[in-house]
Amino acid sequence: HCRSLNPVGCALTGIAEQAAWGRHFFDFIHHDSRDYVEFAWDINRASSEVHWIEFRLRGNGYWVSASWVHLPAEVKQPLSGSIIIFVDITEARHKDQQLHLQAHYDTLTGLPNRQLLRERLEQDLSRAKREQQNVALLWIDLDGFKAVNDRLGHAAGDELLQQAAVRVRNRLRESDTVARMGSDEFAVLLLAITDPAAALRVAEALIARLTEPFMLTAGIGQISASIGVALYPLHTDAPEVLIQAAETAMVAAKQAGKHQAVVWELQLLK
Repeated sequence: HCRSLNPVGCALTGIAEQAAWGRHFFDFIHHDSRDYVEFAWDINRASSEVHWIEFRLRGNGYWVSASWVHLPAEVKQPLSGSIIIFVDITEARHKDQQLHLQAHYDTLTGLPNRQLLRERLEQDLSRAKREQQNVALLWIDLDGFKAVNDRLGHAAGDELLQQAAVRVRNRLRESDTVARMGSDEFAVLLLAITDPAAALRVAEALIARLTEPFMLTAGIGQISASIGVALYPLHTDAPEVLIQAAETAMVAAKQAGKHQAVVWELQLLK
């Protein structure tokens, strides 16, 4: 329980010194961090070494780096309890979050980027292997996007990409992932899919949704989509090969006349 809190500690916690007296240490911790801090505190309760942990405070929501030491309970020791030092790391945490967003999300659409899709694909395939489930990867190329971009301008092209991202995202389940892979290409990761036919139905529904006119500031944009479909473990159990298979099937869809979905098969490599 709190016996002393200096002015900086009061500012970080948002609690006046007298109001802080007698309150349990855990009461100062944000609920998102509390279980983690309680665990670390309990396992080190008997140790006299200096410990370190990062967590979020409850009052102002600041992030702190906390160092603490438990004072040994000795007969001649004038003090007992623990000493805890907070260092404000809120700004550093925000910068880390910004760097994470920049590294893993597309700035135009807000969707996961190619890097994050690869990371999720590896994780989802590992989970699917454990749970013996199927995963489908859809590779989407927007037919006619360049024509809209050239006719209405780059700003309209960006607006269309943003609207297309929303249409695709809204058609999927919460557990699925849609990512922008660059330019006018997107990828969709479908978890626990039953069979190729189910994945194909999703692809066809996305094509129908993307074919509907886009109401842009500079005018109406009209596009379609070519989609390649590849499945784990039916086609491959390797993440990179699954991506290549989906891309190959997408190219086949474009070569077959666009505005359609093609499921990968060995004949596409010939």
